Amino acid sequence: MGNRGVAPARYSELFFLDEARLDTLPDGVMIERDGLALLIGGEALHPWSFTGYAAALPKPSGATRVRVLTPRSVVRAIAEGLVPQIHPSAGACRTG
Repeated sequence: MGNRGVAPARYSELFFLDEARLDTLPDGVMIERDGLALLIGGEALHPWSFTGYAAALPKPSGATRVRVLTPRSVVRAIAEGLVPQIHPSAGACRTG
């Protein structure tokens, strides 16, 4: 049968994903918005793919709601000071 991966639309059906306000999440957390996996970094969102990160997008202001892909326990650890290792393709992504 093999591992075919999980399409993004089905991922949310298989796993419970937290929703949160974007402005409450720390840098280094992965989110889903508009079908894209995005890394929060400073005032930008860095789109992720299997080939690396694409050009940064501006981070929306205000109380934008997003799905959180990073596990709850890891979000708490980052908020408490854990500095995640970020792939170089994310550019100058600020963390911490």
